[in-house]
Amino acid sequence: CDDLASGSDTDEVNVFDLSAKDGEVTGDDPSLTVTWYASAADLASGNAIADPGAYQNEENYQSVFAEVTDGNGCSATVTMTLTVNPLPSPTPGDQLEPYVSCDDDNDGFSEFDLSTYDDLVANGEADVEITYYATEQAAEDGLAADRIGPVYQNTVSGQQVIYARSTNTLTGCYRWVELTLEVAPLPDAFELEDLYRCDSDGDGQERYDLTQQEADILGGQD
Repeated sequence: CDDLASGSDTDEVNVFDLSAKDGEVTGDDPSLTVTWYASAADLASGNAIADPGAYQNEENYQSVFAEVTDGNGCSATVTMTLTVNPLPSPTPGDQLEPYVSCDDDNDGFSEFDLSTYDDLVANGEADVEITYYATEQAAEDGLAADRIGPVYQNTVSGQQVIYARSTNTLTGCYRWVELTLEVAPLPDAFELEDLYRCDSDGDGQERYDLTQQEADILGGQD
């Protein structure tokens, strides 16, 4: 997966541990040695990769070469392609509207159905799974045990930042963004004076202008 090691997570550059493939190349035969080369030209000139355990690719879909040598000096060559997969592109955190839930008892806490934000976070991208975490480190680790939701009650009164992680289900590459949870207090309620009208015709019915109570109902709230 692309990463920030080179300063950008969209440059198709990453660090590969080529030596992790040695056993696969040799069939786990300890009598064979593997030497890695970045190109066919380097193979021809004997210019081996200095540190195959931390090799940074030069381009995406780059072919590298492994020369396998036995104790008699006989050798064979195999080719391997290095591919850097792109990261998902979830909606940036600063473009996600806060998720607002009404406070049912004005204690600063409420329940949030995080799954309602899945499509917003996914940003129209296919083959991604959206999961949520309470901390940045948990979102980075992506452990199933650390997931929160889908129904989640905030643990910080009033407002809390959580982390939504978009993971490509085909490549495992991921990127996470911040999501703000806000608990909206209930409006204040005020006691109202009853409305009275004189019954003009004795039928028990009269018209009332209910809007005349609005100022008292709002009590100065906007």
